[in-house]
Amino acid sequence: MNYSQVYFGKPLGQLMYEDIEHFFSTEKEETDQLEFKSYNSNGKLEDKLSGLIEGITAFLNSSGGVLIWGAPEGKKNPIQDRKERVFSGNLTSLPLAIEKDWLISKVSDKIIPLPAGIRVQLLRRDDYQVCVFEIDESRYSPHQTDGKYYMRIDGQKKPAPHHYIEALFKKISYPQLEAYIRPSSFNKIDKGYSLKIYFNFFNFSPFENEEYFNFRVLVSRGMFMRGAPVSRGYAVPGFSKRGTEFSPVDRLDILHYGQGHGVTEDIEFYNEDIDNPNGVASIMIFFGGKKSPMKMNKYEIKLINLSIENIMKPVTLFTVVFENMLMSEYYSSTGKSQLIEQEGYVR
Repeated sequence: MNYSQVYFGKPLGQLMYEDIEHFFSTEKEETDQLEFKSYNSNGKLEDKLSGLIEGITAFLNSSGGVLIWGAPEGKKNPIQDRKERVFSGNLTSLPLAIEKDWLISKVSDKIIPLPAGIRVQLLRRDDYQVCVFEIDESRYSPHQTDGKYYMRIDGQKKPAPHHYIEALFKKISYPQLEAYIRPSSFNKIDKGYSLKIYFNFFNFSPFENEEYFNFRVLVSRGMFMRGAPVSRGYAVPGFSKRGTEFSPVDRLDILHYGQGHGVTEDIEFYNEDIDNPNGVASIMIFFGGKKSPMKMNKYEIKLINLSIENIMKPVTLFTVVFENMLMSEYYSSTGKSQLIEQEGYVR
């Protein structure tokens, strides 16, 4: 895939040093297809190459992407509570002694099996140099370096878990599903605030459709407006746990590549939660289908921040805890007991 065309507006072979400068003239975050590595003259070059090669290996074992070596130094995201770094400003120049053939040789020698689909461009201007790698998803994965396997997930390079490597060895593939939310509006109501929110789901696998797609949304405080129990003692189908859980009654038979599937729901937050200084509402999304492993998203809203003044831009009230995380990753990081307790089961 021509990632350079996507991100820089021109093929890799036509890139110039100024194009990378312009790219970082605004703040950028790493994604599953983008990785940025700055260059610091301190330390050994071999150590720097190790981190570089690990990043390339992760792209080979995942869906490919672009790695920029000589990017600006990453800084803490100015949005409060965000863990991701942002990159902008001056590039960190590589030594001019680094040459393309030498670099390709170093990378190839350290990755097993021998990789294909790696393209390198060194961009120079006067005494400054930056390197751009364009890496395709490998048909011969999994690849390793120094006896370790890596993958990209949630915009980061991470050691690949056993089940992922096993799937690559068996060439097990599944649709790449992702979910995102888009807060539309907050409105003042008699008993608190009402939030209109779009839940959007996508299939990013070009040649693999998902079947029987389904999802489930939980809120820890407040409730879905349509799910509130009515006077007859029951709620609208699809809502449960007294309106704090929503899942569609009918599954989507086919989710095609590039097809977006979304629903809009209103969530009401009440004054007793808003007035609580420790009031934090969590929104959790679980989604998957017949072919793909389940993933999950988690967002938080500090309810004490709700007011007439700050609801004009509802997206600023949200903190992204994580997005599109495999359930297996969640279990390995938190342990299954937390999820069981979250569901309200007694241990």
